[in-house]
Amino acid sequence: MEKYNPQINHTSLSLRKHHDFNKLWFGETVSLFGAKISELAFPLLAISVLEANPFQVGLLGTLRFLPFLLVTLFFGAYLDRRARRPVMIFSNLARGAILLLIPLLYIMGELRIEYLYVSVFLIGLLDVSFDLAYFAYLPSLIKREQLNEGNSKLQATASIANVGGGGIAGIIIQTFTAPIAIFIDALSYMVSAISILFIKKKETPPVIKKSQQSIFKEIREGLSLVFSNPYISKMAGEAGTYNLLSNIISTVFIIYAVEEIKLQPGILGIILASGGAGAFVGSFFAARITEKLEIGPAIIWGTAVACFAPMILLMVHEASLFGLILLILSYILSGFGVAICNVNIITIRQSVTPDNMLSKVNASYRLIGYGGIPIGAFLGGYFGEVLGLYPALMIGVLGMPLCILWLWFSPMKTLKRDLPATGTSVS
Repeated sequence: MEKYNPQINHTSLSLRKHHDFNKLWFGETVSLFGAKISELAFPLLAISVLEANPFQVGLLGTLRFLPFLLVTLFFGAYLDRRARRPVMIFSNLARGAILLLIPLLYIMGELRIEYLYVSVFLIGLLDVSFDLAYFAYLPSLIKREQLNEGNSKLQATASIANVGGGGIAGIIIQTFTAPIAIFIDALSYMVSAISILFIKKKETPPVIKKSQQSIFKEIREGLSLVFSNPYISKMAGEAGTYNLLSNIISTVFIIYAVEEIKLQPGILGIILASGGAGAFVGSFFAARITEKLEIGPAIIWGTAVACFAPMILLMVHEASLFGLILLILSYILSGFGVAICNVNIITIRQSVTPDNMLSKVNASYRLIGYGGIPIGAFLGGYFGEVLGLYPALMIGVLGMPLCILWLWFSPMKTLKRDLPATGTSVS
């Protein structure tokens, strides 16, 4: 067993002075800020400029994450045969180029909803390649005993990006329009690519044996480990359920907030950013909470907070001061719970997975976990168009507590301070 003690922080100084990690950290933070800006800019651009209906907004979200269902397994197997850093650089540059075309077409008066469909799908493909490469690259950049601290730092800055990105996005969109916000996101990807390019540590590509298995066999191998591992399988099931239901909520809520509650983009951005504020606080206290509750219970309680918090959304019907406070509270609690889970879940996955299977296993995990996102976005748009916005919101909110069952009926609730050893399977 690998001993995990969140009270001990032996590697803080080394990571603080780890220049290559700091370059990766900086580049990822900048691109996350930009991505959070586009996250609000795309649906508002569709609603306010292109006059999209709920189904079209839902379709945007579906196409954005459809690549996680279509290509995740193939990309994961491929990346276990290749160096990851060049893939990360290319993915960032390509995402920036695609996004730059949107404000250009807007200025020319040629922007159509069909181009947004194509853009979000291509960006989704590049998101898959970058995320899988990034997850597998981190353990080769820092030591395994530094992973929890590294993931905590990355989660904390992701939370800061959530806070700043959402608020800044609302202000930019309200002041300069959504295409300008997307332009800023494009620049953020370019900056991130340059930052990663300047990492000095030479990456050792995975050893490709003459007897290397076919990609299909490697895909089956990754899926087998995910389904056989009692921790990863339950975490993947919980993630898939959570992402499906939360994306029903998020797809519907943006339209509901604009059309029914009558929120301005700046206020909406602040509300969405409050989720990042909660996540930042959660990531800051994750180690202390984990020390107090131990790993498994901390994950379960964090999930419970994240799943029950959206019920507050159903109480708000107008843009009153009290209503805004409730919306902000809902997002703060959700972000707080998710952050507590993420720091621990990522560390568990990286700890139990052999180095030569990180990309394959992460791809299989993301297929299950992220596969719920396009389905949830599609269902949110469909329910919003057919049933109405409030009933659609209720479906997502009232289904959220189901996520807890995945973790409750698993070994997770008995997991204490000892992380499972690498390669742990069903006992």
